[in-house]
Amino acid sequence: MKGKEQSLFAGSAAFFLCTALRGFLPVSNVGFYVIACASFAIVSAIVFMLMNKGRADSKGKAGKEESDENGSGRSLPSWKIFGALSALCPVLWMIFAYMDEFNEPVPLNESAYLRHTMPLYLWLPLMAAGTALIIFFAKKAGSSAKTPSCPDEQGEKEGSGTPGKSFRIRKLLRLVVTLPFAAIVAAVTYAPNIFQDVQGGTYHSHAYTNSIIQVCWMIPYSKNMQTLYGHYALFYMPVLRAVHKFFGLDLLTGIFLFNAFVEFLTVILFAYVLDRIAKKEILFYAGLFAVGEYYFMLMQGGVYLQVHAHRVIFPTLLFALVLRERKEKKKGILHGILMTAVLTLAITWSTEVGAVLMVSYMAYLWYLRLAKAYGGFPAVSSVKTAGKQKEASGTEPRSADKTGLLTGILADGILHLILPFFLSYLIVLFYNRLCGAGLSLREYLFPIISDRDYIGNTELALPGAAHPYVFSSILLLCFLMPPLFRLAASLWENGKKKEPLGPGTEAPDISDREAFRFFLSLTGLGLLLYYVHRPTWGGMSILVFLVPILLVLFLELRLERRDADPGGAEGKKNRSLLCQMLVLSAAFILFMMSFDGLVSIPGSVKAAKNTVWKRQELLEFTQHIYNQVPPGCFAFGEGVPELMSLIDRDTMLHTTEWSYLNMPLDTMAYARENLAGRPWMFCNLYSLSYLQENYPGLTDEYDLHEEFEYNGAQFALFYHK
Repeated sequence: MKGKEQSLFAGSAAFFLCTALRGFLPVSNVGFYVIACASFAIVSAIVFMLMNKGRADSKGKAGKEESDENGSGRSLPSWKIFGALSALCPVLWMIFAYMDEFNEPVPLNESAYLRHTMPLYLWLPLMAAGTALIIFFAKKAGSSAKTPSCPDEQGEKEGSGTPGKSFRIRKLLRLVVTLPFAAIVAAVTYAPNIFQDVQGGTYHSHAYTNSIIQVCWMIPYSKNMQTLYGHYALFYMPVLRAVHKFFGLDLLTGIFLFNAFVEFLTVILFAYVLDRIAKKEILFYAGLFAVGEYYFMLMQGGVYLQVHAHRVIFPTLLFALVLRERKEKKKGILHGILMTAVLTLAITWSTEVGAVLMVSYMAYLWYLRLAKAYGGFPAVSSVKTAGKQKEASGTEPRSADKTGLLTGILADGILHLILPFFLSYLIVLFYNRLCGAGLSLREYLFPIISDRDYIGNTELALPGAAHPYVFSSILLLCFLMPPLFRLAASLWENGKKKEPLGPGTEAPDISDREAFRFFLSLTGLGLLLYYVHRPTWGGMSILVFLVPILLVLFLELRLERRDADPGGAEGKKNRSLLCQMLVLSAAFILFMMSFDGLVSIPGSVKAAKNTVWKRQELLEFTQHIYNQVPPGCFAFGEGVPELMSLIDRDTMLHTTEWSYLNMPLDTMAYARENLAGRPWMFCNLYSLSYLQENYPGLTDEYDLHEEFEYNGAQFALFYHK
């Protein structure tokens, strides 16, 4: 498309400018992020339109068209200056990101990062050599490496149409490598000793496990027992209750076994997506191992359940299903039922992520309908063969069947937005009815809709423009805008030409890659709306699976375009300074993440053995609790439901989690009222101090019987005077 590079560069500059002006914009992080993304879209669209001005007059002029491909019709010197300046941007960003890596509200310790613990004179040559290897082997594979990994490709065939032997070997090798890798990821996320978690102790774990344990006790959701992360406990509950009844496994251990299984499944789905898009073996393995940076380098001796696997399992599943959908190109009733069911489960599992997936999938379907109805761009791969793009029939703009289009758009909204939401609400309501309670919409949608301003109270300041959230956002926007440009141009041309196509002529479908990139980037931008609310390294990890997919997509696309048309305009454009620098930057980041992950595996396993795997040590502590705390004792606080679940006792007091100091005051008042006059009280001392700050006087009624301490967590048993 004419002017695409210039428009995306201008949009990126607008996004960076917004980050520089963040301190002057009196809006929330979410509002600011919307403004920044809108600025990118508006500026890039304006530049794109300006660069395409007069395009209609230049049609049919071969020389002009070739000029458009190489520089959008601008003079060669100005294009070279633009290319040189824009090529510096990724290099400068990586330098500033390296220097500013720990400038965030809750940074990790610098010792966790290999790139800061290794001497720079050793680390830089290693990264350069790794980047060169990725580029070398990717180039060596070339465009001849035809495998069905990519949604556009049909695969390497032998004679009868069956997959070739070399292809089958490569596929088997991918599977053999993926399964143990996924198993190791699952193993390090198995962390039943939450008191040994070096990433926050019970602080993070309690916020996630509290509601699961209480749902296993059949406590209904209410204004006093809510959860910040959706109704995922309903998925855990039947499994945990079954293994507890038949095998005697405690609930806390069961939670982490279930989470490890979900993590294993997530990595397998991620590998499936990579397998579909990565034709070149080096890119598949680099993308797969890249997620190890988070699991093995950053999270040694700890987990962050709120994101992994919680906020990544359903997005990854949707990516896999959309890829499968684009390959088969069959959308019958069964497929619609499947997608509605998956979206229903997604919003039940995680309210915010499910809402993002429903909206992005619906927008993706609308995009496909508009592209099909207005037929303004061909259904061919962006690859050119021998310098000539394949022709596609029916590419002329035509008048759409507007009634059918509107009917389809309405049906998409009902099936993939309204119906999943309604079904999810019924699922949670059904559970509450089993527990003898009702469920209001406000309670169901907490914290998205809440009178307690949870989101506003927990917001943290955004870091600067060198942070990965800026890079990730720009990467997503650069993938999102070209399909929108193409669709807008099609709609514009259709508005000027009213005659429909001839009878029986079908408008072409858009390319599989373009459709997938559209859904991928739109979903990623929606997920980042969560991250910018609390911009910490843990929140940023919501993109751990998404960024490698985007980098592999970019490298596949750029290298393929260049190899397919080495002497033509497309090949020259993909050999420009800007494109070469972007390819090097993508390969550099991909190798760095892979290197971090692979090198850190032994240390991560060792750290887990010394910390979160110490289940027996935790059971010894809880045995002491079992001996000292009398049955029927009212208990509350961070880590307390987890301890009670280990000794198969109820806390007798059921509330929202105490982590993040997010306990609503009316729920705290409810707890204070129910504790008054009880013969025994067992609590976390930190949570007790929080309660005393808002409702003093409780300890005046009690005397201390015994204090307990385990790895920094302090508890106490009180008896009534």
